Amino acid sequence: MWRSGGARLAQHELHPYAIDSTDGRREWQHFLRACEKVLLPYLPEAEPGLFTSQHAAYLWLRTQGYVGDAARLLVDGLHAAVAAGVPLTRQHLDEVRLSQRAQDEFHRLSSPTPSRPSPETKSRRAG
Repeated sequence: MWRSGGARLAQHELHPYAIDSTDGRREWQHFLRACEKVLLPYLPEAEPGLFTSQHAAYLWLRTQGYVGDAARLLVDGLHAAVAAGVPLTRQHLDEVRLSQRAQDEFHRLSSPTPSRPSPETKSRRAG
């Protein structure tokens, strides 16, 4: 069997956007701004900043900066809003199912961390 696709296609590894530094947050904002330029024309009532200001933190939390998950979240959320004839809301984004990795990490990151006993509580327990 002859395969010609491999000779024409190059594999690229995309690393997730990290937001633990100023440069990382700037790159994430740049990515979201580029998404706005492509997607917002489909939502005539949407204002610039919908992704970069209003939903930036939530989008990262849901996707952990992975481009594939972010693209799916934005496109599927936008599709639901357009189909319903309403502005894009957080509810549309909440309903998008992402990769299992993204979902597991979202639940881990968004769940409250177990509280640690204070030093006073520890000393009371010991005594």
